[in-house]
Amino acid sequence: MKPRVLIYSDCPIFGGAENLVVNILEHSDLPAEFDIRFVYRDNPPYAEGVGRKVTKPIPMRALRFPERLEWIDVMEKRVPFTPLQWLFKALFRLIEPLIFVYAILRLWRVFAAVGADIVQINNGGYPGALGCRAAAAAARLAGARRVIFNVNSAAKPLLLPKAAFELLIDWVVKRCSDVFVTASQYAGKALAARGFPAERIIQIPNSSPIPAPVRDPADVRAGLGLGPEHVAFAMLAFFGPWKGHAVLVDAVAELKREQGDRIAGLRILLVGEGPDTEPIRRRVSKAGVGEHFVFAGFRADAMEVLSASEGLVLPSIFWKGVSEDMPYCILEAMALSKPVIASALSGITETVVHEETGLLVPPSDVPALADALLRMYRDADFRVRAGKRGCERFFDLFETSQTTRRYRQLYTEIVGPRAPAKPRALIYADCPVFGGADVLTVHMLQDQRFLDEFDLSYVYRFNRRFHAGLKQRLKAAVPVTEVRFIERHELLETMERHVTFPPLRYAFKALFRAADYALLPFEVLVLWSVFRAHRPDLVHVNNGGYPGALGCRAAALAARLAGARRVVFGVNNLARPLRLPWEAAEAVIDRLVLASTDIFVTASLGARDALARRGFPKRIIEAYPNGVAEPGSVRPAAEVRAELGLADGEVAFAMIAYFEPRKGHLVLVEAARRMALAKPELVGKLRFVLVADGPELPAVKRAVGSYGLERQFSFLGYRSDALDILNACDALILPSIAAEDMPISILEAMALAKPVVASQLAGIAEEIDDGRTGLLVPPADALGLAAAVDRLASDAGLREELGRAAKERFLTLFEIGRSAERYFALYERLLGSGPRRERPASGAPACLTS
Repeated sequence: MKPRVLIYSDCPIFGGAENLVVNILEHSDLPAEFDIRFVYRDNPPYAEGVGRKVTKPIPMRALRFPERLEWIDVMEKRVPFTPLQWLFKALFRLIEPLIFVYAILRLWRVFAAVGADIVQINNGGYPGALGCRAAAAAARLAGARRVIFNVNSAAKPLLLPKAAFELLIDWVVKRCSDVFVTASQYAGKALAARGFPAERIIQIPNSSPIPAPVRDPADVRAGLGLGPEHVAFAMLAFFGPWKGHAVLVDAVAELKREQGDRIAGLRILLVGEGPDTEPIRRRVSKAGVGEHFVFAGFRADAMEVLSASEGLVLPSIFWKGVSEDMPYCILEAMALSKPVIASALSGITETVVHEETGLLVPPSDVPALADALLRMYRDADFRVRAGKRGCERFFDLFETSQTTRRYRQLYTEIVGPRAPAKPRALIYADCPVFGGADVLTVHMLQDQRFLDEFDLSYVYRFNRRFHAGLKQRLKAAVPVTEVRFIERHELLETMERHVTFPPLRYAFKALFRAADYALLPFEVLVLWSVFRAHRPDLVHVNNGGYPGALGCRAAALAARLAGARRVVFGVNNLARPLRLPWEAAEAVIDRLVLASTDIFVTASLGARDALARRGFPKRIIEAYPNGVAEPGSVRPAAEVRAELGLADGEVAFAMIAYFEPRKGHLVLVEAARRMALAKPELVGKLRFVLVADGPELPAVKRAVGSYGLERQFSFLGYRSDALDILNACDALILPSIAAEDMPISILEAMALAKPVVASQLAGIAEEIDDGRTGLLVPPADALGLAAAVDRLASDAGLREELGRAAKERFLTLFEIGRSAERYFALYERLLGSGPRRERPASGAPACLTS
């Protein structure tokens, strides 16, 4: 299968920089070796150029979205009042971030559909088109393995503080691009001076195919009004101030003053059009040199005009601090054996050799340009000699096959060899506690099948409780990295413990929500730097729910930016509905997460449906049941019961759940109160053993005390031996009321052959076969919960029967090895669906520096 290359271009006209695209698509054999696609931002002049220049059947697509530079051009034409122009420019600068984000999302959709290995961005200069810079981020989000960023002119200096947003965009482009290609060393140094890493900037000179004029030059000259006595120099250039038309007019005017009729045969053929056309016409008329200039306008046969002339003139200037780099018209003139008069700036000095292939003059130097024109006009032998040497230099350095060879090397090196047998998989977790879903991912890190097939690593956001759980569970020697940053949920817990005044709590929640969006870029940056060091092929983000931890959503974005080919996003709870319009920012983050993720995995079908209702396409959501390991050695039940003070004949229900409202601890207390009133004889033999801690623990203890149920409830806090406690109890109870999916504690109880009483919520109903392996009750139904507890507590035979059936169901569906198998198959499918990612050394490919 050929590697796929997507070329993206964005320019108001199909100008000189687009010759790179034409050369690759039309005049090289690269499409035979690579599956090349072409995408460009649509506008009429550009589309006309594409239709005229690109004739081979290359898959291409035109996109429409706004570009600030075009708006400014329209504004400058229609708004003559200068202060109003400044106001409009300030407005466009303010809305530029919105245009940038929109362009990223628009391009991501297209790039993701193409599925390119390499995205090559053809930018006219730098900063150039906003769409080109957005394309770098979009390519990385779409899963491109490598991004090449072509800069076809010298970069502008970064002017701070006015260009603060430009600094942010530069950061994005640098992080998302692997190699920057300039045509000249001058342009490479200018890009490095703007802050881009010099070790990732390489030079591939521009090139041109051998022009093949079809008409007789004499016919072309006749059509332009040129006779045998005329010596004509063509200027093929867009009429813009940086091209130096005004300098050329002034040079001809000076020649006429000094030489008079001795230059009567001099003709300048101005081929092109643009906003400066009319001002240049007026300048020619005012200077009285109209007989020396021919305004040819836009010509599809520009090469024939150049072939019919005696040489090329291109008096480019520095304009607003920058200049063009390596103009294609100079290369075309050299290919046609035409001498060149050009300004000694930027890449032109690396193209034209002074006194050998042409004449170089200082930019904006009218007398020097006039002298060069006069010499070239008078010395026919020099014109022939310089043209011949220029043609030889062209074939040595600038003919299309030379560029094709360099780009073939670049594509081959940047795609690299197929990955080794063990592609890299990184698992990221962010949770306030080491919960059930983390048990499965840590098991995968220690599963020999995963270790044999994948190069595994683990990254998690550090907090004390998660770290303790991980340390207890993870025994394999896999690379583990902890990251530290603020998580809003922990701040909210602190606030809820210390702030009791409701309006103030609402104000704090609003403040923390705003902080979410301020922290997201920071967390993306932190995780990007960590992921980039691991260079994963696949990143598996293990999120508690959705939206869940901000760090998990940031991890999906960071994974793409770090170059991961595939991103798996685990949603281990029911997704919360999206409340619009108040959560418009959440909707934007959802789109970014969706743009970054290949597959979402939920534990249950109910959770899959909840995530789909939030707006995520069901076709990329897969449901894999959670799993736990079959218990190894647990302490004898009698020993643990003695420690817990459980007497013979007492029936104990364990509840292993973090103390938060959704777990339903207060529903259990209410059910116990009702049983105490309805069946006092149960009070003496019924015990509830509560394991864990959390923000709602004090409220539950107060409720137990207020009902006088202290004898029935035992609060053990966090226990590392929770399985021993569960094994010592007679059943598990989990009266969750909301936001619950497929709790691991239920699977652990089933593995220990313990019956379960739980709420009929989402994935719980997929874990428990009601009436056969446990009992289900409606959520928040204290009366129903009391009846189910009474039924189990009163019937030891039923407890044994349900427990035995639960163990069988566990071994069939939920044993951790079976769950891991599903993820193993997913990893293999995702990493086997395209070329594996290479591990290149840092810096530019060595063969391209020459």
